[in-house]
Amino acid sequence: MPEDILREYIKQHIEASAPGPVLFSWHGGEPLLAGLDYFRKIAEFQRMLAPDDKVPVNGIQTNGLLIDDEWCRFFSDNKFIIGLSMDGPSFVHDVYRRKAGDGHTFSMVKKAFLLLSEYGISTELLCTVNAENVMYPVQVYEFFRAMGARYISFIPVVERDADGRIADYTVPPEEYGAFLCTV
Repeated sequence: MPEDILREYIKQHIEASAPGPVLFSWHGGEPLLAGLDYFRKIAEFQRMLAPDDKVPVNGIQTNGLLIDDEWCRFFSDNKFIIGLSMDGPSFVHDVYRRKAGDGHTFSMVKKAFLLLSEYGISTELLCTVNAENVMYPVQVYEFFRAMGARYISFIPVVERDADGRIADYTVPPEEYGAFLCTV
């Protein structure tokens, strides 16, 4: 989003919000690809445009692959809340969470979670429940708890393939229900 449109969006969002917290949610694709300078500009506009009775609160949903110390310092300084996509231990996470070249992402995401925790950044794990990890509810939940996760959301994967049929990785509704009842 060009800077002038970003500024106007932030201005209008703040103006349209009631006094108190003004929630901003940054997601879609991988928002960190916009770059740290872009998010610094967001924080600058929010500080400049928000009156004292309105406090910007930023949430961001990320796969975590770009998170490093510099991002964590920014998140901490600006009190961002992080939604980190992770689908369980490596044997289930890496089934569908791959980077270009078919590379595994589990170790990068786990490292991001630990780094966010080290900086004291509020982080919610966003676990997409799919046709693979739905078979391991106890292992997935216990893994997240052993990692120190305080907040976990279990989101069903329901998608169609290119031919319009239910995708193979979609979680069957009965199995999703059983997963939730187990955890």
